[in-house]
Amino acid sequence: MNNKYVTYKKLLSGNEKDFHDLVLLFNDVFETENDVNKENIRRLLNNPSFVCLVAFHHHEVIGGITAYELMSYDKPGSVMYVYDLAV
Repeated sequence: MNNKYVTYKKLLSGNEKDFHDLVLLFNDVFETENDVNKENIRRLLNNPSFVCLVAFHHHEVIGGITAYELMSYDKPGSVMYVYDLAV
């Protein structure tokens, strides 16, 4: 999705650098250490239950959200669990 100022993208396998940059943004916003586990990033982007959406401004990561699709135990279907969100 694009508009005049911001581009949005769902990250998939092969988008490890963009996810890495998002994790650095999360670390900055949440004031945590700048640790990024490259193997975990690769695994998450290959996990069909994991969703990562990133916002870019002029090719720079300016925000994003990570979530997990979880099977519901009380009814058919699944729910989305938002894990992190930062802008």
